[in-house]
Amino acid sequence: MAAPGYPPTLGGVEQVVAQAARALARAGHEVEVFAQQRADGAERTATEIAEADAATADAALDELPDPPDLRHPAPLLANPAARAGRVIVHRFATYGPHDYPVSPGLWQAVAARADEFDVVHGHSYHTLSGLAGALGSRARAPFVFSPHYHGTGHSPLRAALHRIYRPVGGYVFHRADAVVCVSEAEARLVAQHFPAAADRCTVVPNGVDRAAIRAAQPFPGSRPTILSAGRLERYKRVDRLIEAFAEQTYPGVRLVVIGAGPDRERLVALARSHGLFDRGGPRVARFPGRVAEDVLYRWLRTCRVLCSLSEHEAFGLAPAEALVAGATAVLSDIPAHRELAASGPVELVPAAEGAAALAARLDRHLYQPLPSPDAVTVADWDDVAERLVAVYQSVASARRGTPRRPPGARR
Repeated sequence: MAAPGYPPTLGGVEQVVAQAARALARAGHEVEVFAQQRADGAERTATEIAEADAATADAALDELPDPPDLRHPAPLLANPAARAGRVIVHRFATYGPHDYPVSPGLWQAVAARADEFDVVHGHSYHTLSGLAGALGSRARAPFVFSPHYHGTGHSPLRAALHRIYRPVGGYVFHRADAVVCVSEAEARLVAQHFPAAADRCTVVPNGVDRAAIRAAQPFPGSRPTILSAGRLERYKRVDRLIEAFAEQTYPGVRLVVIGAGPDRERLVALARSHGLFDRGGPRVARFPGRVAEDVLYRWLRTCRVLCSLSEHEAFGLAPAEALVAGATAVLSDIPAHRELAASGPVELVPAAEGAAALAARLDRHLYQPLPSPDAVTVADWDDVAERLVAVYQSVASARRGTPRRPPGARR
């Protein structure tokens, strides 16, 4: 897998890659992740183990060779960790602008080893890791592409770069033997913007770690909690949630905004302007920043409502996890969220809804009994891995001379 990052680097795509890789490893497949890593002066890759079975992690680590020099393609490596049910992760420093960082070592390392792989799976149209996977695989390994496609950038600069990047992005779609979309909404958008890729698109929705979420313990003695979880970008519209929260009347309610990003300072100032940091007040906001996965799961189990008012998403991962945790999801009325509404207790919010109406909506859910998570139909990551393997087998068979469409491909 070629990815824009990997935990502990936080982000939706990073989490999807990690969970899918671990599930594939649990199923007995050998998985290596080639991940971008913000430079911070780094000159080498770090090869590490992402746990799928903690009992043999140390032994697997001891068998790994020293990490290669970042400036040269990675040497051929044995994969002892895969035999132990592990994921090997190689990290490559990035250079250039924050919006489109470049990691030359990543695509060089994939290219040097492409003959070893049954499949190269590139992730993210909106970063250059997908392009790195396409260039690295060349014609020597089947290439699967998960674009996580929004159709635009997250900022004015990104939107402008997005238009310039379109021909390059088109090349990545052209190179792909199969395109894996995480929702029907994403597949429709890909087909609209890249018609030639439409018949190679198949939908494999993201999953959740159902067992880990339900095993997490809620924080004891907590106030009734509304949760927001995700990168703090303007398009996520957390400001709408803060404005509505300031008008809520439910006694003792708390808003917890998990995540980091360029919009954090503005959002904190907005919350402060409404007096939401007064711990003795009727409404209290907290901004814990980035949190570890197990802490996020505890917050998901603590909250009564998760609210995401994002303007565009390929898939709502945090809302899906909240449904499994037993919360209600109050979400912006966008195509990806409409699909999720079929999986559990979701209420959609019109884009034009004002703060007072949204506050009343949130108050109403706090007064209602918690929904049962037993009726939620979100897939587990092990189910996702099984469907990904079917796609991988399809493209590998095509390379062996028995071409067929990826499972579920549009016709």
